[in-house]
Amino acid sequence: KKLTVIEGSYSLHPHFGDYADLKVFLKISPELRGERILARPAFLHERFFNEWIPMEQLYFDTFSVASRCDLVLDAEILCKNS
Repeated sequence: KKLTVIEGSYSLHPHFGDYADLKVFLKISPELRGERILARPAFLHERFFNEWIPMEQLYFDTFSVASRCDLVLDAEILCKNS
């Protein structure tokens, strides 16, 4: 079988149905997420912190995204091992 990887915060939205054979959620601490955002161009910071993160968190909570996944991986552990 061919492998297809679909990545994106909203890729597990219920609107798309249960199309995946394996669902993976990458969790990240607020501290590491903040560091990564601050490494991006400065003009994006305010929008990420004030718009994107709250909307993404609402989506994760509303649809219990992590609990519907087959694997939940920790970004900080993955970063240390790479």
